[in-house]
Amino acid sequence: MKTKPLFGILCVVAMFIISALAYPYMGDRVPIHWNIRGEIDGWGSPWISLLIMPLFGAGLLFLFNFLPKLDPIRKDYTPFNGTIARWHNAILIFFVVLHATVLAATVGWVLPMPQIAFVGTGLLLAFMGNEMRRLEPNSFYGIRMPWTINDPQVWRESHRVGGRVFVVGGLIMALSALLPVGLLSTIIFMLVLPAMILGTVGYSWWVAQKLKK
Repeated sequence: MKTKPLFGILCVVAMFIISALAYPYMGDRVPIHWNIRGEIDGWGSPWISLLIMPLFGAGLLFLFNFLPKLDPIRKDYTPFNGTIARWHNAILIFFVVLHATVLAATVGWVLPMPQIAFVGTGLLLAFMGNEMRRLEPNSFYGIRMPWTINDPQVWRESHRVGGRVFVVGGLIMALSALLPVGLLSTIIFMLVLPAMILGTVGYSWWVAQKLKK
């Protein structure tokens, strides 16, 4: 699979630039974790906040461009290369925004951290779900179960419906941020995510069994 990693490289560079801009305003110990109420409940070295996300982004960029070469199922991702590229870019944008938000809160900005996390994660999953139907059988992306990978018809139907599930579930997660910060919005978030995963896998299995008859 031929990729154009320039956008991903720019995202990683952007995270390092954000860290460099925030560094002069950071103390010896900074907040590194917030609870569901948006209250700081963890402190640590500023280098954790400055470097962990850019280094993680660099690692993701490497994996994004390396893993397809190891795919034992298919060697040509060209038919859905655009979808994979958009997934990669969306994930890296998510981490750029998350990194900027965390550092802004670290240097003293008052931000609703749980709401931002809910909205960002929900919109990311909804975007990925909207692209899911374009995927074709492979080892690393999509609903990868034995019954989907081995049957193109099961794969297509599973990703058609699974994509819609992820769009709806992701939007529910994002909208949960409008609820008062606390237990309710967190419960909704934690219930929706496994329901999305189990629902798509369960549906794919049901389709496979149906087609066997």
